[in-house]
Amino acid sequence: MDEYYREVRNILAIILVLNVLVAAIKILYGYHANILSITSDGFDSLFDGVSNIVGIIAIYMASKPSDSEHRYGHAKIETFSAIIIAVLLFTVAIEVITAAIGRFNGTEIPQVTLNSFIILIATLLINMGVSWYERKKGEELHSDILISDSQHTKSDIFATSIILVGLVFIHIGYPIVDPILSIFVALIIIKTGLEILFDNLNILLDRQLLTDDEIKSVLCDIQVIDDIHNIRTRGTPSQIYLDMHIVVNGDMSLEKSHDIAHNCESKIKEQYPNVIDVLIHVEPHKGLEDKIVYED
Repeated sequence: MDEYYREVRNILAIILVLNVLVAAIKILYGYHANILSITSDGFDSLFDGVSNIVGIIAIYMASKPSDSEHRYGHAKIETFSAIIIAVLLFTVAIEVITAAIGRFNGTEIPQVTLNSFIILIATLLINMGVSWYERKKGEELHSDILISDSQHTKSDIFATSIILVGLVFIHIGYPIVDPILSIFVALIIIKTGLEILFDNLNILLDRQLLTDDEIKSVLCDIQVIDDIHNIRTRGTPSQIYLDMHIVVNGDMSLEKSHDIAHNCESKIKEQYPNVIDVLIHVEPHKGLEDKIVYED
């Protein structure tokens, strides 16, 4: 397992422990005090832990090297796992909404005390630290799953903050606020799930990861290149595959053309370390006939 996968796995393991701790505190206290919004928030945190486990398994599988049947490697397993996280979020949201609807006609009264506020504030601070750390490391490592998971934790922070305010209203005699807040939490969870789903579906659909201008700016000082076109990128943010066409003088030797292509590859990989493979088609000026104009 290379350094990237090892580091992502270790980060997920740390966050798993923290998520399970936060979930246990919220769920146990929520049941004890009969506060559905806190219990719902706890189950959301518990599924954070489940998503961490899914992530750890996915990272292990994604770290396997390329083989005869998977010559681009297994990195997109990480993307699939992010989509599984989104599906889990939708499942949690449905359960929370179902429980909340059942409370509208119920007679159970939540028991809000000083402990309710202390517990929520403590778990809120833990989640803020987890979200910041996971997002930071996800951006550093260009990890789909860390960034997706940090988005989920960020939604937890927002939901817990709203519940914290809602406890004030429950405490002064408005228990109807409890199921309303629970539904609000569910809607936040659904929104986060949709964002994760769309982001990762775009990766599976091979959305362009680097723009034409970004690539051309890296190679602009190579004077012998007369044109660069048909630039395409695919893969994941942590493992980008790039192919493109460059136009040079038709009288140039094969060896010289090879040197230019190799120089292009070196410059691109130096500027964008996450580009792991560059395929360059060198052609004379008549090669401009195959230039593709991509529509926005």
